[in-house]
Amino acid sequence: MIKIDDLISQGLNVEQLNLASKLDEEELKKIGLSIYNDFNSDLTSRTDWLAKHTEWKKLYNQTDEPDNEPWDGSSRDGVPIVTEACNSFQSRAYKAFFPTRNFLDAIPVGNNITSETTERAEKIAKHMSFQLGLLNKNYKREKNAMFLATALNGSDFTKTYYDPVIRESVVERVRAVDLVVPYTIGPVAIEKVPRKTHVIYKTINETKILKNSQYFIDTAEKYEIGLENEYEEVETDFQGIKPSGENSIEYAKILEQHTLYDLDGDGILEPYIITIDYQSKKVLRIQIRYEIDKTGKPLKNKEPIEYFTHYKFLENPDGFYGYGIGHLAGKLNIAINKMLRQSVN
Repeated sequence: MIKIDDLISQGLNVEQLNLASKLDEEELKKIGLSIYNDFNSDLTSRTDWLAKHTEWKKLYNQTDEPDNEPWDGSSRDGVPIVTEACNSFQSRAYKAFFPTRNFLDAIPVGNNITSETTERAEKIAKHMSFQLGLLNKNYKREKNAMFLATALNGSDFTKTYYDPVIRESVVERVRAVDLVVPYTIGPVAIEKVPRKTHVIYKTINETKILKNSQYFIDTAEKYEIGLENEYEEVETDFQGIKPSGENSIEYAKILEQHTLYDLDGDGILEPYIITIDYQSKKVLRIQIRYEIDKTGKPLKNKEPIEYFTHYKFLENPDGFYGYGIGHLAGKLNIAINKMLRQSVN
């Protein structure tokens, strides 16, 4: 067990401290197994969801196969309804999101708004546009990919956080397939989801660097990356990609779970980020997921900090994931493809 107050009294920066370094081996094994089991349970809960999205991805790639061919050697042509609709949304969304070089805006807040504060807000907006649009080489590219994924699947995510290793604020895209949540019934905002797991693939060398920087307490073990699921298989088959040979770079599968856990044994679940190695179930890092003041005291009654932003194509009034073009036109596209294949040799 860990008492956060004791760590604060020792003058430690608990906001960036890897709490796993303060736990014994037995406790770490228990936590690692719990995170591993919760992840697999959440993964199983969305099996049907993944199967539907796999079908839509086939339609987008125009690689959907007929269940029963009308006759041997019949046509396998299709009409790119879903493909054209997604591409059209992506191109229009990109232009709307980045209309000019200075695509961000900032406004002064408070009761004392003057010409100076307004001018300062304008400068901040221009500087942030410069940082994200020019210095960050991946920001626009990842947003463009997000627009396409959101249109097809209905949901996509970004993750915003401060990286203490590179000492920079990071904004990165997270695919819906890589953010595993308990797939429950009913409309739930991402801020209210009690557990979400970001699946991350890192090279073994990267985990060694993170251990040397004391971000991780250990290195991860090699994970044999193959065709993780049918969703990944569709894309690799479409691009003609095959798994690398024996001399490939060694990768680890990392589970970064944003969850509630009772680490101090007081019977109350509190927000933490617990990172484990999927292959070995070893805990690599534990950090708090709530704000503290300058003295280290918790703020806002330990309200969880949300790292993920949920982007939806259409709001779903009855569920977590948004509605996409796959939901709206997928079955229609399949029906038209069937009729076409029955009439073309």
